[in-house]
Amino acid sequence: MTEHDLTLKQTLFIQHYLGDSKGNGTEAARRAGYGGDERTLAAIASENLAKPQIAARIAARIDDLGITTDMLLRELADIAFSAWSEHITVRTRAHGVVEVRMDLKDKVRALELLMKHKGMLSKKLIVNAKVRHEHGHGITPEQAVELLALIEGSGQLAESSEGEWGAIDERETKVR
Repeated sequence: MTEHDLTLKQTLFIQHYLGDSKGNGTEAARRAGYGGDERTLAAIASENLAKPQIAARIAARIDDLGITTDMLLRELADIAFSAWSEHITVRTRAHGVVEVRMDLKDKVRALELLMKHKGMLSKKLIVNAKVRHEHGHGITPEQAVELLALIEGSGQLAESSEGEWGAIDERETKVR
């Protein structure tokens, strides 16, 4: 992949993403010269990171730099477990008005990424049901499974070792 495959802003985005923005896509987009509010910059960052040529360039740079998973996790942990006071900005405005802002987006995002890495954001709900089927009365185990799958909305079915049937629901939960 050559430099010419990317625009100047995309190249700057990659440099800032891997550099002073420390993996914060929104900040990397801002520093690369993209315009817009936080939501727009976050969308641009997401689009950039989803582009194969940008993802490949970032992966190649990480490999070139010898960055390991442990190094990345340590950096995330530094952000996630940083003191709250590091996220507070105090400014004095006109007429002596003091503005205090607390921006915890980076801290929360780092915590979310660490939790995802540790598998803490996946939630499995297993619903088991005992079905009695005697002399043609009631429903069959297969019908019960279909019913549970519809109720749970999962579409995934499982049978336990004891012959019990249930639906497995594996929806990912998100921290916001």
